[in-house]
Amino acid sequence: MEHDDTATRVDLELRTRALIRDLLEVLVPPETLANHPHLADTPRRVASWLLQYSQNGTHVEDIIGPIFKGEGYQGIVLVKDIEFTALCAHHLLPFHGRAAVGYIPSDKILGLSKLARLVHFYGERVTLQEHITDSVLKTLQNTVDPYYAAVYLYDVEHGCISARGVRERHAQTNTFDSSTPGDSAIRAMGDSMFWNTFRGGR
Repeated sequence: MEHDDTATRVDLELRTRALIRDLLEVLVPPETLANHPHLADTPRRVASWLLQYSQNGTHVEDIIGPIFKGEGYQGIVLVKDIEFTALCAHHLLPFHGRAAVGYIPSDKILGLSKLARLVHFYGERVTLQEHITDSVLKTLQNTVDPYYAAVYLYDVEHGCISARGVRERHAQTNTFDSSTPGDSAIRAMGDSMFWNTFRGGR
């Protein structure tokens, strides 16, 4: 299996290098491309960078790890300032920011690092900010069945806003969603606990 994974990785890198060489032929005059010392190794460097965002062969179950008993804890668990960088699905430009993930356990809890790993899993690929928010929230729901769960992505700067189109270099985007299997009053209570905890620790 390890040999197959290595072969797949090598194949992906070679194919990506070839794509970058083709792109350079579009962007750079032939005489410059042939003689520019800083462009000779660009396909390898860019391919190595892009493949950091490849999700080939990875599954969220691989990063969840063991699930523990909640031991009666009914407060909120919140991990914030989780940093991530993704590639925008619309323009393949980077966007980066921070995330806060919180939940009120029923009878199951995750290791704290797994909340950060969920953000990295969904937030370090070709995707959208809205999809990261939704995917982390749904995975948390399906994994530990909490009374309440919430995901907040904040201070997110998008290359597709700052480097093209409107060119707003300082614009930031925030997304938030929460859920509960109960009624709207429980969700409102959970939202209040989330924001009080989030702001209280800053």
